[in-house]
Order: sequence, then structure tokens, then C-alpha cells
Amino acid sequence: MSVSRPDGEPIDWSRASDTGEFDVVLPEPGHYLIVSLAPGWAPEAQITTLGDPANLPKIRLSDRLTLSGIVLEHGSPLPGVVVSVTGADGAPWDHGRADADGCFTFELPPAGHCVLTGVNPVDAFTRSIDITVGHDPLHVALELTERAVA
Repeated sequence: MSVSRPDGEPIDWSRASDTGEFDVVLPEPGHYLIVSLAPGWAPEAQITTLGDPANLPKIRLSDRLTLSGIVLEHGSPLPGVVVSVTGADGAPWDHGRADADGCFTFELPPAGHCVLTGVNPVDAFTRSIDITVGHDPLHVALELTERAVA
């Protein structure tokens, strides 16, 4: 987290402990801009009064950055599908199964190109799609319907 004056002048920064506690050195009590960030979470910013150790603000990172989606077959949710994410370098990122509603969620991979693959365990039909990950949550639909062969 970083602490600055509301006009943007940097004051101090700190890493939070496992319990969320932090220490910063302030020139005097007053209003400060706090920017909090952590891997896998959307950053939060707030202006608050700092200086009274007995009245420290509660800062919660509440928006998880995720890659989520739904697996479909002929437009209907398909549960139990094995879903995997592979990085542009071919390295596996994460994998799991679609839930009873055909939905899946992973931690957001690093920004860039990835491949999302679904494998239907019933018939072993597979489908891979290219996705581009940015710095915002991403929701995709993975259709496992076979395409007609001409």
C-alpha cells in the first residue's frame, strides 16, 4: 500500500502483515490518499484521516480478479467439463472442473495471450479457444458443440 497527500505527494509505503496490519510514517495527522493492492485483487483507493493509532481505517480488497466462464453444449450449460488454462508459452496455468451449472472460475492469469480448453469427460470431445487477458476480470463462454464438417 502507498500513502500520499491528496495532491499526490508521496509520503510512505508499507506491506501489510498476514493479519492486514500496516505501519507508515506520517509527517503529521491529516487526510491522506491510501492506495492498496495485492496480486489477484483489484486495487482500492481512498482518502482518509490518519494519525490516531486507535482509529486506523479498515481497508478491504473486495474485487477478486478472475477468469470465469461457462461451458456450453448447444447453448445449454454443461457440468463436469475439465477446463484448463495454458499460457502463450505452452506452460499450464490452472485447471479444474465446471460446476453443476457449467461454470468455472480461476485466478486471473498474467496479462497476455492464453488458451482455454474444455474436455467433456463423457465423450472426450475437446475445444480450445484463444483468449486475451488484461488487467480486469474476464468472463468467457466455451462452446463444446461439434462443428459440422463440410
